Amino acid sequence: MSWRGGRTITSPDTLPAVRGLLLLFVSVWVALVWGPANAALPVGAALAIVGSVLTQPGSADRRPAAAALTVSLSIVVAIGILAGGYPPLFIVAVVAACLVTGLLWMFGGGAGLTGVAVVVVLLTTGSVPATLSATVQMVGMVLGFGVAHLLFAARWPRREELDECRAIAARYRALAGYAGALVEGRSADLPGEAARGVATSDIPSRIASTLQSLCAGDCSGCRAPGCENSLQAAAAVLAALGDEHRQAPCRAADALHRLDDLREPATTAAVCRLRGQLHQAVAARFGLDEPLSASSPRAGIARIRDQIRWSSPLLRHAVRLAVGVGGALAVARYQNMPEGVWMALTVLLVLRPVCPRLYERFVERVAGAAAGLTLATAITVIWHPGPAVIALLVIAFLATGWAVHAQGPWGITTVAAAAVAIATQPGPADGVLGHRLAATAIGAVIAVGMYLLVPEPPRAKVCRGITEVLRAQMAYAAVEVRAFVDPGAVDADTRNAARDLALMTRRVFESGGATAHLRTPDTADLLDTARHEADALALAVAVLDTQLPRHRHCPGTVLSQAGEEYATALLGTCLPWRLDAGWLLSAGEALRLEAASLNDDEGVAVLLAQLDAITRHALALSDLAERVTGHLSYAYAIGDNVH
Repeated sequence: MSWRGGRTITSPDTLPAVRGLLLLFVSVWVALVWGPANAALPVGAALAIVGSVLTQPGSADRRPAAAALTVSLSIVVAIGILAGGYPPLFIVAVVAACLVTGLLWMFGGGAGLTGVAVVVVLLTTGSVPATLSATVQMVGMVLGFGVAHLLFAARWPRREELDECRAIAARYRALAGYAGALVEGRSADLPGEAARGVATSDIPSRIASTLQSLCAGDCSGCRAPGCENSLQAAAAVLAALGDEHRQAPCRAADALHRLDDLREPATTAAVCRLRGQLHQAVAARFGLDEPLSASSPRAGIARIRDQIRWSSPLLRHAVRLAVGVGGALAVARYQNMPEGVWMALTVLLVLRPVCPRLYERFVERVAGAAAGLTLATAITVIWHPGPAVIALLVIAFLATGWAVHAQGPWGITTVAAAAVAIATQPGPADGVLGHRLAATAIGAVIAVGMYLLVPEPPRAKVCRGITEVLRAQMAYAAVEVRAFVDPGAVDADTRNAARDLALMTRRVFESGGATAHLRTPDTADLLDTARHEADALALAVAVLDTQLPRHRHCPGTVLSQAGEEYATALLGTCLPWRLDAGWLLSAGEALRLEAASLNDDEGVAVLLAQLDAITRHALALSDLAERVTGHLSYAYAIGDNVH
């Protein structure tokens, strides 16, 4: 995710994370010493959620969201404690929470995992004494330590970050003014803010260079047909990019849609390049594929409402989660199983939306949960640590979880189960590890049963394969386009790696399509159409690969800039990933117009033909996937990093 200033941050800030861990240590210790029985786990889990939101990298200000989450968690804690004394009511509350959590995955892996953590808080509050005093204590601790996190653990933007954000906004405002002057026909020089770094490769500088080329002698002026209206719409997009208010993403999205709606004749290469650059600028500055959906709660609710249909893979996951966790909890409550809560916790921790290599990752998560549970239980039973040591071990496990998050599903599940187990006060020491492992095994069986009883819709499986093929082919095509327009820019190893990935993804798609149970003619037609489009797309990229020129006599700047813009549009820069049709069409048209000016280059005809084919078949595959799920990035919103 990009910060609002357009600056990409890939590593968390150490100081806010350390402050959050210290506050979490204090909250767990206080809950163990002065809180009601079994209070440490729900309090610690609630504060861990707030801390993770506040210290998330790439955020300008997470405090409003963390404050709302703190209040919501205090309400969840109160509901869990008060309903805990009435098993049917408590089970209904958990089932409802699981249904909501399952649908949250449509907003990405972070939202889905946050929902899972909230359900952990609700589940563990059921073991707290259902008294008014315990409820007041628990709600007070969650609210009090939540406010402490807001005051001391929040990530405050550094002065240099704020200065950078203001400087980038000022550059966009200057570019908007320059574009407006060109529309009005006034002679204007590029302002100092926009001209700064015009020779560099950052997005505002490239936009400034494109605006200058629009009024160059070889561009027939900004009064050319199709140029004036496009410049006017581009100026509105630039003005929204320079806006520093909260509604700026909405304004940018609206202005960008108006720009895309303009399809006028005699459009120059510079105008097409400008449209593509503005798409990239909006994605980079606001870090979203659709800013309107993130800034408008009504749009988010509408997206959830669209998923309330049995053909939706997310609704089926929500049903799997609710029935699995609710059933495990009912068995544990009514059969009085020792350590029976671990049945429901295991189902909650290992069930994820269906993804590639589903059962392989499922086994990894179950093994990780059992390993973490065994380690933490052995420490508790053998060592009998005191409150301070327990709180310290919880912090150590959570810190380790942040460190191994990128190591696969087993790593994060191991440390999560260990942190939960170390903060849970076990029953009698005799056989406690065996009881917990038995409950974990039963929970794993229930989770497998949920996958079998509520299978994925065949159309969703086909759609996921389409999306994977599309993304791999786009990466391969981007490499080949870069190599074609600038033969020295890409080495052979990079091209071979992209080709191998595309071939492997295609084989997986074909094998999955061959084993899919296609119950309706529509699904079979969808698969046949997807195969045809994927074949055509792969053929177009392969032709570029075989016709790759060894050298090019024309200057590298003639095609390299337009080719780089098109390759970037193929890859996409949004989170979660999606194929931006407007951006790809604009960048492709700009590259086509630039290449058409090189009639004496023998490879231009090949490039023009395959460029059109790549764009056409990529957009066709994108449309097929989006018609099924309603959101192309579904398969990657729940990608490897959260499984």
